[in-house]
Amino acid sequence: MGIFDNLFNKKNNHENGVFYRANLFQKNVASQIESDSLEIAISFHHSLVSIDEKTFKVKTLNSKDFNFPIRFSEKDSFTTTNIGKFENGNEFRLIQPIGLSLDMAKSKNNALGGFTLGSLNPNGWAVHFFLTHKDDIRQTNVLSKGSDEQIQKLIQGSMMGIKFGLPNKFIEFSKRLLPMIANNPSQLYDFDESEEFIHIMKSNLEVYDLNERNIINKI
Repeated sequence: MGIFDNLFNKKNNHENGVFYRANLFQKNVASQIESDSLEIAISFHHSLVSIDEKTFKVKTLNSKDFNFPIRFSEKDSFTTTNIGKFENGNEFRLIQPIGLSLDMAKSKNNALGGFTLGSLNPNGWAVHFFLTHKDDIRQTNVLSKGSDEQIQKLIQGSMMGIKFGLPNKFIEFSKRLLPMIANNPSQLYDFDESEEFIHIMKSNLEVYDLNERNIINKI
């Protein structure tokens, strides 16, 4: 169930085509993949958007209309994820906060909700928007984060997995991180909590494939 289902009756949302203003406030670019898709997503800043269970609609400021079919991918305690496809043929993730995550997003930005567009590869790019009424256009200072921030976030997520008894989360996040340091594995020592993180990986090499083990052994 998407954010607009939390704001209005789903049937009315579909029939009335309720649109909200998308205000871009953060870009995460861990690697320069699908840069054309990234530019498409960024161009939706200040566009009017409508999201339901099957469609992501966009009306841009330069009078372009997009209607992207989306399909459900996954849901956890904090977000729902759908998959769509841009006109260039590249698929994208559309992530919406739910529950406590939605409440925090609304409170933090004095907004009605939010959503994120990102590459299918979690080590690629993501752009984050908060939603306001259509006449409420916010002038935001867009925060840009690169690969270092993403690496640190993955380390922290991995260690939280260990602390809360979720070793599969450690494996998932560490596997996402390893390709990001493949060209310079020793850089990992520059990050917070890295020594314990590295020790756990080296003590559990059997859960990684050959390429991943080669990267770990070079750290």
